[in-house]
Amino acid sequence: MENGVGNLEAQIELILNVEKQMRQAGDVAGTRKVVNDILQLCFEAGAWKTLNEHIVLISKRRGQLKQEAEKHLSDMVVSKTLVAKIDRPMGVVCFQAAKDSNDILNSWAMNLEKLLDLVEKSCHQIHKEMMVHKAALRV
Repeated sequence: MENGVGNLEAQIELILNVEKQMRQAGDVAGTRKVVNDILQLCFEAGAWKTLNEHIVLISKRRGQLKQEAEKHLSDMVVSKTLVAKIDRPMGVVCFQAAKDSNDILNSWAMNLEKLLDLVEKSCHQIHKEMMVHKAALRV
């Protein structure tokens, strides 16, 4: 039995080396396949403790990769190399085209015009309602 466990550990070590290369290269599909291979080996050997240990290990490694990627992305946003919004709770990054300050001001002006138009229409409707109610009270 010990020879089987040692053989399993040796196989996992070989696969973990490949996983490291895939993870560092950013090959998500390859990393996923390698992780599945490790899980399959542990499952087939019935090595539940080893399986649990490697699930924790691989999760931590993937988390480190995500944190490194987020740091690089944040640095690029701060240096204005690219424009993006990071929504951490949703795990989403929205990339946007860089906007000129004139475009931003024009957008705000257009939104303000729309708002003022809605206020004017609302005031007109309120005035009409008041006229109708006054006319109904006179009768």
